[in-house]
Amino acid sequence: MLKKLVLFFKIYRKCKISFKIPKKDILIFDKEGLPELKQNILENLDYFILENRTHHLSKLFFTYRLILNILKNLHKLFGQNKLKIQDLYFLSLIKIVNPKIILTLIDNSDQFSRIAKNVDHDVKIIAIQGAMRHVWDFSEYMFKKKIIKKNLNQRLFIPYYLCFGKFEIDECRKFKIKVGKFKPIGSLKLSNFLIEKENNNDIKKFDICLLSDIGAWNDTFENKRLDIFDQAQRGFLKLIKWTIKYSLHKNLKFVFAFKGRKNSKGSARELAFYKSNLSQDEFNYITTYSSMSSESQRYNSYYSAYGSELTIAKTSTILREMLACKNKILACNLTGIDLFNFPVGGICNLKNCDYNQFSKRINEILEIKHDKYLSKISNRKSDMIFQSSPKEVIKAIKNELIW
Repeated sequence: MLKKLVLFFKIYRKCKISFKIPKKDILIFDKEGLPELKQNILENLDYFILENRTHHLSKLFFTYRLILNILKNLHKLFGQNKLKIQDLYFLSLIKIVNPKIILTLIDNSDQFSRIAKNVDHDVKIIAIQGAMRHVWDFSEYMFKKKIIKKNLNQRLFIPYYLCFGKFEIDECRKFKIKVGKFKPIGSLKLSNFLIEKENNNDIKKFDICLLSDIGAWNDTFENKRLDIFDQAQRGFLKLIKWTIKYSLHKNLKFVFAFKGRKNSKGSARELAFYKSNLSQDEFNYITTYSSMSSESQRYNSYYSAYGSELTIAKTSTILREMLACKNKILACNLTGIDLFNFPVGGICNLKNCDYNQFSKRINEILEIKHDKYLSKISNRKSDMIFQSSPKEVIKAIKNELIW
């Protein structure tokens, strides 16, 4: 209780109080995905941003009608599908804003699902898939092993899901995730990058791009982390060390694509992790030959991967996106854990191997032409990202915002 009071006062001190709530036809749930939406989707549109994360909050609304709506719904704080007090605030805010469309890019948000289930007026609620969702597999695993008491996947609810492709439809059905309607459209982030790339010819060429997968095993479920946490981390670090070893031995043009954005808390933690878990020479190598995104240059990882002959990672979404671009990838799972397996088979997939097998596979991929490489991949690659031009992806999303 004390922590909650301290948090409340911190929020209160940094936020402006507004006694007027605007009416808008489009409401964006969660500011986290706003940059991707603003780039090509929201231009010339008027919208309201619902800031639901503590570090995003800049304004608190306070009106008689808002308070009255919250009080009327206090009973929803109890019962089997109980809401949180902040959910009541957001639901009351949504009711007053009275949007025709609620849109989010954070499709895996528990809070978005709770809100979607409890909006009490006619509104079109859309979630655009923002990344691959290994978390569904992890939730199922934790529940089946009785590490957590509830199947968290069954809490999710997406009224209208603009997803990557058929793979997500199959996964939602497999894990019994409630989705009202699916529409495979492809990847918005990839489309934004490809449109930006058209006007930017300065793409450096590398032999190998290694993607930082940090955090792929860090999810918590009911405040409990994966019991295979240490094993997953060891496998991830082994992949980095082996790729560095191979690149140095072959004298290749190498780039390491960091996940965090420059000068952010995330990037500081990422650098600290690698400094603690790699040798000094390995750490110097990945930081010397690296790319890191920033607020003004958000697609550095995409430029590095797209401009490389081969992109290597364990589970990154960019692997699937590069495969959709017909680029060479290698999804290498050295953890010994099937949860981290890549869903496409063939030459692009390698697991539980030794260094000799690892180096032979990279040799093979680098030596053959793209057409030959693509012929050695299982047909499931077409399920991963819906095949459409970037501008068609943008058009498909914009069409959903017409009422």
